[in-house]
Amino acid sequence: MKKVLIYGYSGAGKAVEYSLDEREYEIVGYIDDNVEIQGKTVWGGCPVVGSEHIKDYEYDYIVVAPFWRSKEMLEKLGTHEVPHEKIVIWDEIHKVKKLDYRIAQLRVCSDVIRDNRVDGCCAEVGVYKGEFARYINEYLSDRKLYLFDTFEGFGDQKLERGELRSLSERQKMEFQDTSVAEVLEKMPHQENIEVRKGFFPGTAADISEDTRFAFVSLDCDLYKPIMEGLLFFWPRLSHGGYIFVHDAAGFMWPGAKRAVDEFCKENNAVRLPILDRCLTTIIMK
Repeated sequence: MKKVLIYGYSGAGKAVEYSLDEREYEIVGYIDDNVEIQGKTVWGGCPVVGSEHIKDYEYDYIVVAPFWRSKEMLEKLGTHEVPHEKIVIWDEIHKVKKLDYRIAQLRVCSDVIRDNRVDGCCAEVGVYKGEFARYINEYLSDRKLYLFDTFEGFGDQKLERGELRSLSERQKMEFQDTSVAEVLEKMPHQENIEVRKGFFPGTAADISEDTRFAFVSLDCDLYKPIMEGLLFFWPRLSHGGYIFVHDAAGFMWPGAKRAVDEFCKENNAVRLPILDRCLTTIIMK
């Protein structure tokens, strides 16, 4: 049995973990240089450790999981004198550029929505730079798409909620480098976009209970806005519709997982976790 170290504790790392045949490969540890997650215990009781500990392991391969960091990770492996023949870049195994699993899954769900004539608009809460919203607007081009975001990061109003106290200073300052103009520039069908700038759900107060939604993306990281999103959209979600909740495994944003767990339990909602890089959960009606 080959021994494997996975470099990158994230949804990408989890995808590698679930994709390796356990009859042929033994995962002996997770490597990650993010000090905020080092020390966590994962697969089979293995802790997440920094790359300086690679020398402490016996392994046949190190699998570099997240493609978006592969260059810097390869440089780091070079400083630790890891033999080139033992390095596997997961995303290059098939030598083709692939969509992220979440985007590919959106594409499939969009086809199902159209084929089944599922009624309703689309929405995203937590737009940031609009990278995912662009695909919603492209794949469901005939639907109105509401974009809810402060476009200024978490902001003082959410800081006052107390939920951010457990997060690092870096996390608190994330998502500020965006704007409405930058997002709209990426939208292929701007005529169907309605931007709601400010704090959700206040920015949705005028949307009636009769408004139907076919697809919703919740990517706001924190417990309260995700729970508010679920409570707002679930009764408005058409039969056959989907809600995608980003970061639902709780690696970096534990509030997202807690919100999904509590909501699905209380509402007997069906959910499907997928192996995208941040482990999205799909909730279906």
